Parts: sequence; structure tokens; C-alpha cells
Amino acid sequence: MNQDASMLAVPATAIPDAYRESWVPFQPHAVLEHTTTQGNWEQIKASGYLEPRDPSPYTWAGMRAVFLSDTLDPLYPSRIPRVLAHVRKKGGPLVRLLIRTEHTLFKSLDPERTAQVISLQPIPLSAVVRVEAIASEA
Repeated sequence: MNQDASMLAVPATAIPDAYRESWVPFQPHAVLEHTTTQGNWEQIKASGYLEPRDPSPYTWAGMRAVFLSDTLDPLYPSRIPRVLAHVRKKGGPLVRLLIRTEHTLFKSLDPERTAQVISLQPIPLSAVVRVEAIASEA
């Protein structure tokens, strides 16, 4: 992985005060997952990175981040239907990006969202290790 060192560390203070106590630094032990539409994947390939976005009006509104899933978290399997339903609202075919990054990441302490991980910096395209199409009935 050849990621710019200036993009690797971000202080927890970059998380808005209202949410700071809900996130802790996290070092993943496996690839992380980002679910998006095929159209967004095309934009990611064109720009060269996954861009942090504000999830407003949903949970964590006001916090610009790339939202990922920790596939090893015990809640992961039960959270996938909600993630898929959320992304399907955007329209179009869905894809799963499997990501391995050296960025400073944060994991949610919210008991219902422990599988949720964020990056506050853009994630370079080089961190995407595999892309999988998601069947429409999944």
C-alpha cells in the first residue's frame, strides 16, 4: 500500500463534539466493507478516492466521513440488511468494496452500531482490494 503519510493520522478532535464519545480509535484485523451504488463506484474510480460525506439527515449528521463495516464484528451480519436498504434508496445496482487501509479509523461504541467504522480522510482507490457486485435480491 502506497498511501501518503500525511493522510494517515487524524485526531479524534476531527469528530464533532456531539459524537466524539461515541467513537474510539480502531485498528482493523481484516478488510473492511463499503457498500455503494455502481454509479458511485464509477465516480470513485474517476476521482481516485472515496470521499468523506455527511450522512445528513441520518445518524451522525454533520460528520463528514467514509462509512465502513467491520466484517469481524458480531453485529455485522444483522446490520447488513439495514445497510443494503439504505444504499438501495440511492438507486441502481449495488457493489461491495473490500478495503484495507492504514488510515486512522474510528469504531462506534453505540451498542446497535458496533460494526460501524469511519475514516475521516479520503480513502485512495489503491486501498480497494476487491469489488463485488451485490445481487438485487440480497
